Amino acid sequence: MKHSAIYIFLLLIFVFTTPIFVYAAPLSETTGTININSITGDVNLTGGVTTTTTTTSAPPTTTGGTGGTAGGGAAATTTTTTAAVTATTTTTIAPPVVESETVQTVAAGEAAVFKYEKVTLGVSEIIITTKSGTAAASNVQIEITKTTTIPATISIAAPDSIYAYLDITVKNVATTDIESAKIKFHVEKSWIDANGIDVATITLNRYVNGAWVTLTTTLTSSDGTSYYFEATSPGLSIFAITAKKTAATTTTTAIIPPITPDMTGWIIVIIVALVVIVLLIYFLRKKSLKKVLQQTLPI
Repeated sequence: MKHSAIYIFLLLIFVFTTPIFVYAAPLSETTGTININSITGDVNLTGGVTTTTTTTSAPPTTTGGTGGTAGGGAAATTTTTTAAVTATTTTTIAPPVVESETVQTVAAGEAAVFKYEKVTLGVSEIIITTKSGTAAASNVQIEITKTTTIPATISIAAPDSIYAYLDITVKNVATTDIESAKIKFHVEKSWIDANGIDVATITLNRYVNGAWVTLTTTLTSSDGTSYYFEATSPGLSIFAITAKKTAATTTTTAIIPPITPDMTGWIIVIIVALVVIVLLIYFLRKKSLKKVLQQTLPI
């Protein structure tokens, strides 16, 4: 009987302390990281003039109620007026940059170099080659007009982000006599950084026959302020220096809630243990009763 009580006591300790050890270790939240690529759209620059936008809000007026008449005095009315608020936004756009260069003689089938000095023009050199069999040309002039707005002579804006438009005109030589024109230009790093530009996408585009044609553009060098490029065109007209923005990457952190443990298994264990205890108590009591009866009753 003494040993049976000890067994029952140990079994009770096992049943009621096991859940404590199971839940002693807290469940922690798990965080996962999901990378989502999003591409930011391109916005064309506008320029040419200074624009001012003025917004005026109407002044609110509040009228108070009529005051009491103490001692027979006249009623009092209070009116509060707040001054109108005017917000002015001014956008300043760089004026056009114009420069022209002249070459005294351009021989047929030979290259002629036109060099430009203005850094703000964005073009340092144009090399034209005339077709073989054409007459030599004298006092050939090439003029470049750089703007950030679409030229008035065309109606279709260039694609993607626009660094500049270049309206290049030729005098004293027929455009049909030009075999090719190599254009050397640069793009400032400050514009690239401010607009999130992918340098590898910078290209020179030519407007011809009512559409934009992308020219093969080569990055030749760079310095502390600019990247330098060159592209070859079959003729001269209106051009646009364009680029695409760098794809932006956004990182989103998802929080996974803690997992709720399944109690079914432990409930079964507890029930089984209780059944075992009840059975032990029953058999022990039956055995004890039998022993008592054997001691008291004669065989």
